Amino acid sequence: MSNRVFGPAGMTHTVAEFPDSLIPFRARFYERPDSNGGMLNARYVDNSYKWAGGGFLSTTEDLAQFGEVMLEGTLLKPATVKMLWTPQRTSDGKATDYGMGWGRCGPWTGGNGSATPAGAWEAPRTCCCVPRSAWSSPS
Repeated sequence: MSNRVFGPAGMTHTVAEFPDSLIPFRARFYERPDSNGGMLNARYVDNSYKWAGGGFLSTTEDLAQFGEVMLEGTLLKPATVKMLWTPQRTSDGKATDYGMGWGRCGPWTGGNGSATPAGAWEAPRTCCCVPRSAWSSPS
């Protein structure tokens, strides 16, 4: 990933999460068990088993850089990006809000939608939203 994705994308602060390694600036996570309670330390989650679908630590700057290279067409060919962002269809032909590993962001998109790497992970979650207006025309 470092040689084929993170390096070429300029993502200098994205690393695989090795649970036995000291990783500079790794955050400690918190959770709120219920809406009336206070914050607690979140249980530790070993994400190394799912590097193929996540399990990486990154920064907001690197996520923004990832969105930028997806739009520029410098990491992947524009046709590949378009394929990833094209909504799939169910077996009966209905369009979904999910492409190939990318889905639409939440309700804050104002109906215009955005592409975001989609999936369900334990512990903290982040997303990199790419405006729908850019979906059909990565450089």
